[in-house]
Amino acid sequence: MDTMGSNYGGGSYGSGSMMEGGSQGKDTKDMGSSSSAAVVDISITVISSYAGGNAAVQQIAPPSMAMGMQHKVIVGGDKKLIFSPNSIMAAAGDTVEFTFMSQNHTLTQSTFPLPCVKMQGGADSNFMPNPNNTISPPPTFVFQVKDTKPAWFYCKQKKPVVHCGMGMTFSINPTADKTQDMFMAMAMQQNGTAGANSMSMGMSM
Repeated sequence: MDTMGSNYGGGSYGSGSMMEGGSQGKDTKDMGSSSSAAVVDISITVISSYAGGNAAVQQIAPPSMAMGMQHKVIVGGDKKLIFSPNSIMAAAGDTVEFTFMSQNHTLTQSTFPLPCVKMQGGADSNFMPNPNNTISPPPTFVFQVKDTKPAWFYCKQKKPVVHCGMGMTFSINPTADKTQDMFMAMAMQQNGTAGANSMSMGMSM
């Protein structure tokens, strides 16, 4: 299944509602607030979303620059509540393809101090069900990295446990001061909530 085609739905990601829709499947509705329409720099351009199987590939926007290396990340599956790998170093122009395995996960953008809280205007695959890895080809979500700034992500699934609170997080271009290990540890400490740690609240994205 080609998820990098040339027919796009028009407009850059963030202005529409396609990725902000309801969850797919029972007991997977995101109970958080809806994202703001304010324009923010999310450091990525979402290219496509594919629910898997016989579904049509939804082309969101064309690449914003020449395409570089392609990174592949597995979400969930036999390795359970993790992104594999859970961190990558990417150059501007690189693309990242997320393949969603069992059972039902998301790729949702957050911020470093609040790992399990969706960033306003950030990217969100929404729920990508793949019960017992029975969807073939599996669901995918593809975006292009626009710069080398750190970007932070998590799975917003809360059934039967809070996946982010179990450490299901992912980062692009973490730094020595803000590492993936620190990001994951804060997610587990906050247990998928906004948290009340004044120190973390004072940290920048």
